[in-house]
Amino acid sequence: MLMDVHATLRLATQARHERLDSSLRIGSAQADYADYLAYIAALRGWLEPVEAALWARDWPAALRPDVRRCKAARIDQDFAAARALGLPVPPVPVCDKLPDVGRARAYALGVMYVIEGSQLGGRMMAKRLEQAWPDRSFHYMAGYGPELGTLWKGYMAFLADELHGEEDLAQAVAGACDAFDTLTDWLRCQGE
Repeated sequence: MLMDVHATLRLATQARHERLDSSLRIGSAQADYADYLAYIAALRGWLEPVEAALWARDWPAALRPDVRRCKAARIDQDFAAARALGLPVPPVPVCDKLPDVGRARAYALGVMYVIEGSQLGGRMMAKRLEQAWPDRSFHYMAGYGPELGTLWKGYMAFLADELHGEEDLAQAVAGACDAFDTLTDWLRCQGE
């Protein structure tokens, strides 16, 4: 079922994923470091409250919540690095329209699918950013570093084990779609 779950989620969210990616200013060739800082500030405004709610749920240690729950903190590391260079850091707005991760466990796993998947895309973007600005830190985009593949595979295996039937899968798809929609709308409202 592992491949079916992943394939179903990927197919169900493909258009939303493309809409998000195509709308990001940070993805353009004209983006500068200030754009990166503005992007992660806006992202943190969505990510921090979603992470807090998501990881307040009871998850087994095998999922590695100790590692997965600290993504917003990596954004703070990037802000600290920018400040150390004397660069201004934009304020972090707080998003108030978030996916309801308390709704159902399968729904929360769908939201988690988007957040965990962003670590893959972030790693690819980090390579481009590091080439453009080799003297800058990109802690958020570097994500899990060398553990990325292992953590992604572990998450996908956990997801496949947790989703029992069509209703669970439908809830996971709803969570993933809501995560993409709320994040895309939020970033668009923030000019990102």
